[in-house]
Amino acid sequence: MLLALLALLGCGGDDAGVDAAVDAAPRPYCPIEVGGYPACNADCPFPCEGDDLCGYGLCLPYEEDRCSFSFSSRASFCPDSRLCLARDAPDEFGFQGRCMSEAFCREAEASDLGLRCWHTDLTPYEDGPEPEASCPPAPHPTTPFCGGPCGGCPDVTDEELVFESGCAGRNEERDLGICVFPEHHCDADQPSGTAGVGDDWPDTLPGLRDTACLVYRDNPRFEGNGWLTRRASCLAYRERYPEAVDCMDAEWEPLP
Repeated sequence: MLLALLALLGCGGDDAGVDAAVDAAPRPYCPIEVGGYPACNADCPFPCEGDDLCGYGLCLPYEEDRCSFSFSSRASFCPDSRLCLARDAPDEFGFQGRCMSEAFCREAEASDLGLRCWHTDLTPYEDGPEPEASCPPAPHPTTPFCGGPCGGCPDVTDEELVFESGCAGRNEERDLGICVFPEHHCDADQPSGTAGVGDDWPDTLPGLRDTACLVYRDNPRFEGNGWLTRRASCLAYRERYPEAVDCMDAEWEPLP
């Protein structure tokens, strides 16, 4: 695991090979820069400054939110309108990357670094959707609409536990998403994967009751897969985008 993390964040050049004089000097100008982040690839093999780490050929802040997706387990969606920056296209095993702004993603795609940003439905970012003028009322305070004018998702606190929520549903056609609990994956082929849908949570986790599984109708890659959110939120999102999403119960039947 540690080796994989180091490989993900590792620089294109060997920092150990940079002599102390260069390391101590101010960082020289690099010809490649994306979104204000300087390059750290072979064209500019200098160490990143401060706490920045070299990833995807750029010096990126260490504290930047990560994003990941897997069809077989939990995910980590960006909590707002940001997209997931990755070097490779998502495959059957998913992908992992960094949460970056749409403005950054536009520059990244135009660069020569081979970078691209992805929506949570695994479709590529191109120009972005038409912006919504306003944010609809929240169907539930813990899982409101998100993205665009709605902003990010809140964390859900249940006694001593904190569940990070993420914004799912946005793509090139939809400026609004709905907040989901991405660590809780529901799967039609694995009944145990839908445990917790509805009211089947133990007494120690009352904060995640009254839930449904949000699934995409318009994306065959997601057939039989979905993400947990409040029942009221799923129904409100389905009402807004009836051709795009559906809401499943614990028996994998559509909610009325």
